[in-house]
Amino acid sequence: MRTFRLVMIAAGVACAPSAMAGDIAPGGTLRAAYLGTNPAQAMRDPASGEVRGAAYDLARELARRNNVPLEFKPIAGPPVVIEAVKNADADIGFVAYEATRLGTVEFSQTYMLVRQSFLVLDGSPI
Repeated sequence: MRTFRLVMIAAGVACAPSAMAGDIAPGGTLRAAYLGTNPAQAMRDPASGEVRGAAYDLARELARRNNVPLEFKPIAGPPVVIEAVKNADADIGFVAYEATRLGTVEFSQTYMLVRQSFLVLDGSPI
């Protein structure tokens, strides 16, 4: 069995109290995009509708510190999250750090370390 570590990075998250609401949420609402297919970031309880997860907690706190409402929207994949931020359809996005994405978006400090394990059959060539 091999273990892979994935360092998750929030693009553009700056939870410092000095962040100005007009800078982080120019439209008056913090629009945060996350990978809707990645339960390590956030997930919605189908029964209650409640959202929980690290990305949601960070976005909610950033909105609270800047006294703006939060719009937390699931998006299908990392390139789409990046495009949403790049095209100003989202103010911040949550994607894993990857060197090929540098320059397209800015990354914050590491906020979450996810340890992932993959199980394979004994005869697997992996």
